[in-house]
Amino acid sequence: MVENKTIEIVKAFCRQNIWIILALVVLTLNIILVYVNFLAPSSPPPVVPAVPEPVVVEQAPEGMVRSSLIGEYIAEMSAARRPFAVMLDDFPSARPESGVSNADWVWETLVEGGVTRVMAVFQSADSATIGPVRSAREYFLPLASELNAIYVHSGGSPAALQQLATTKMLTNADEFANGSAFYRRANLVAPHNLFTSIEKLTTLSLAKKWNTPAEVSARQFSDDVPAGGEAAKTATIDFSLPSYRVTWRWDDVHGRYLRFVGGVEATDRENANKVGAATVVVELTKVAPAPRVNVPAAVSVSTVGEGDAWFFRNGKAFTGRWQKKSASSATAFLDANGQPFTFARGSVWVEVASASRKNVVSFSAE
Repeated sequence: MVENKTIEIVKAFCRQNIWIILALVVLTLNIILVYVNFLAPSSPPPVVPAVPEPVVVEQAPEGMVRSSLIGEYIAEMSAARRPFAVMLDDFPSARPESGVSNADWVWETLVEGGVTRVMAVFQSADSATIGPVRSAREYFLPLASELNAIYVHSGGSPAALQQLATTKMLTNADEFANGSAFYRRANLVAPHNLFTSIEKLTTLSLAKKWNTPAEVSARQFSDDVPAGGEAAKTATIDFSLPSYRVTWRWDDVHGRYLRFVGGVEATDRENANKVGAATVVVELTKVAPAPRVNVPAAVSVSTVGEGDAWFFRNGKAFTGRWQKKSASSATAFLDANGQPFTFARGSVWVEVASASRKNVVSFSAE
């Protein structure tokens, strides 16, 4: 009886308040619709599997390969050719030198009396007149050896000639034994008038069967500038006398450093091209007196060993180290973290200077 009475009460309430109940139902439905359409969290979009980036394989131009010396494309035939490492005069009256604008790598250091000499390495160039050719020094031999180069010179120091006579690490293209590959210019004064050329040296190497495939340790090259470093629009190496002071000035237009020596811009005698380098390395090492008969102020330069280094590329200076474990091993050029330094693509010039000389290297942001 009680249950029936309750049901009757509910029915009576519904009849009396039907419009209120309907309004509440409609309101509730509207609230639900608004929430579903506007307030409820949206469903996450369907997960689309990531498409991997296509691997871009560098396509070398036909007949071209990346040079292990400069990181640029060169002719396959040039890359297969053993480099020529040519000793060049840097005496003020011998400037400007011939062929240096075509060199891939150049090493420069002291010989005697504060005079510097350079060893220019040629592989990518098919044609170039080179000179004045000068004599060998024993501490250049390990540098030529690491490139499997044909070492081109005219005579040399006693220590250099002794090593060349006994070593198997180098092919010795001495002018004294290979005169056909050299000539003298009558308009210049000896000993600053001995010249050769890529063509003559190539003919010599073919005749002597020296032109075995090159085995050159590749450096690391990149168009990307390494992180860090300091602004260095100019870099100066004070070897000795003012006439041998070298300054490198960054050229934004051509993206390389231009060489000045003794305050004069360096050019190539043959074509008036400016001498420059994409990367300049300053290798600090021991330079000690080396007494020699009739040769005052001769020096010995340690090119095997290790020491501090500076690297200049893209208008910036970077600190690092150099290491060369043996006469035949390649010089390792390392950044501040001990990793191989990344060179800019193009020619490289290595200045080997005394670590004990005060302010031997300096640079400026201007």
